[in-house]
Amino acid sequence: FVKNSRNWATTARPTASTFKAYAVAAGLKDGFSLLSRFNGNTFIPPGESTPVRNEFSNQYGPSVTLTRATADSINTAFVDLTTRMEDGPSKIMKMAQAAGAPKGAGWSERDSRIPLGTAEVSPLNQAGAYATFANDGTFVANHVVKEVRDPRKKIIYKANPEERRAVNEDIAHDVTYALSNVIEEGTGRAVATLDRPIAGKTGTKDRKNKDGSGDIVS
Repeated sequence: FVKNSRNWATTARPTASTFKAYAVAAGLKDGFSLLSRFNGNTFIPPGESTPVRNEFSNQYGPSVTLTRATADSINTAFVDLTTRMEDGPSKIMKMAQAAGAPKGAGWSERDSRIPLGTAEVSPLNQAGAYATFANDGTFVANHVVKEVRDPRKKIIYKANPEERRAVNEDIAHDVTYALSNVIEEGTGRAVATLDRPIAGKTGTKDRKNKDGSGDIVS
């Protein structure tokens, strides 16, 4: 603390591919399904001049399901999804905010690559927003103390955090299923050995993995 008093848990920074979870939810709300197919190869999005590529320029084929795109964190498929939704970036941003991620730096309603994670969110808010999907689509505001009891176990304080419906249960369950595939057969297999049901998303900001995070919900 003396050397660095910054609270990194509450400091917003680029989310990298962990932001893709909100794109999944927004796509499902917009009428797509986990079986909907998107471009897994390098391509130039409509109205742009710069190609969108996958990590290491991997090519996954012209048609990959949203489930596989999530499991393998396929950038091109998520940009394709975004461009195929009317006002796609805006819908993804609204979904992220509904889940509990407050708008911050790097959020742009005109950026078709927003699922790739230039949008900044703090680890605390990111974990809270992911918890919304695990909680059947109901957002509960972040809080540390649930309740306090006296020596006789009488409750003398009980938290009363904001609660609201963010997405319907079906969408929340589908998002969680897609994120479980990340752990079972995708980029998050490293934590598959934990003895509990797990769903989550990896996110890499740079090759040294100094930023970005894998947020786990279960």
